Formats: sequence, C-alpha cells, structure tokens
Amino acid sequence: MKSDLIETSECELFQVLPGLPGVGPLPEQFSATGRGTHSEGFVIRFHPRSSAGWVGNFVPGHAGYRQAVLHPDGRTVVVVSGGMAYHVDPESRRLLRHFGGIITDSVLDATRRLLIFSDATCLWAFDSSGERWQTKRLSWDGTRDLRIVGEAVVGEAYDPMRDKWLSFSVSVETGKVAGGSYGFRLW
Repeated sequence: MKSDLIETSECELFQVLPGLPGVGPLPEQFSATGRGTHSEGFVIRFHPRSSAGWVGNFVPGHAGYRQAVLHPDGRTVVVVSGGMAYHVDPESRRLLRHFGGIITDSVLDATRRLLIFSDATCLWAFDSSGERWQTKRLSWDGTRDLRIVGEAVVGEAYDPMRDKWLSFSVSVETGKVAGGSYGFRLW
C-alpha cells in the first residue's frame, strides 16, 4: 500500500476485512460481469454516516492489485479488487461505476484532490466530480513506479520489442502524455 493513499485504517468510512464474516447479514455482492458472486473476493466493511453498516464482497479482476481509497469527493469509495475498480456509495450501497480489470497501481495527488489509476496500457484520473481524463495508450504491456512529480504523473512503460522500461510523463491537469512505449512505429 502506498503511503500517499488514504489508508483504510485512517478512514472511518470503511475497513478491509480478512475475509467474509461468518455471522450477520449476507454481504452485498459486486461484480463487473455478474459472475463470481458466490466466492470470496476483496471484503470491505462500510460504516456509512447516516445508515446501517454493511459488508461488501468485490469480485476480483485479472491483476493482483487490491486497494480501497476514499474518492476525492470525500463521501464515496473506490475499491480495487484484483485490478477491477468499483466506485461505490456507502450510504446507498449502490455501485456508481466499475472500470479497469487489470489495474496495477494508484496514486493520490492530495494537493489537487486527484486520484489516479494505472493498468497495463493507460491511466485514469478522478476528481471530486468524476473522471477528469483518461490517457491514450502509453504502454505496450505494463506500467510501473507511478508517482506525482510537480505537475505530472510519472512512471515507466514496458516495451516488449526492446525488452526495456521507458519513462513517461502525464499532465495532471489535462492527461496529455509524453514518452511511454506505445507511440513509436515499428515499420
């Protein structure tokens, strides 16, 4: 878990559970495909401010990354289960949106209240009103070392043709990409 994310232990709105509770009401099931809801996924207990607490079971995507973070709006939560992101409203128990599937990293720009996710090929940024931008494809097959540096999100994109990692930079304001491994021609 990255230190610049809103850690679950600091957030009274939710907490990560080690597994499904053995007693109490059945958990709410969240799946991007409608499948997999009869097995344990990433389990979160929500403590809404104005309604009863509840447990959510989030079916994983196709990556190993798991994280739960407070959305920049300060009232909803983004749960990433095995690379699949679920944006949920703890008060209504409603899924607002799902995205990704192979998300591998996330970083919070606390100054701008911008939450950024990466997967194998691109990045998404969310502010308090929703999705601010999504980059064009910037990598052939993987991103790593995502971090905020000044006015940019920087990291590395994998280039399988040259078997090396290449730097990229993305404007936090616009989502405009410089660098990466996908923009060059093979022919």
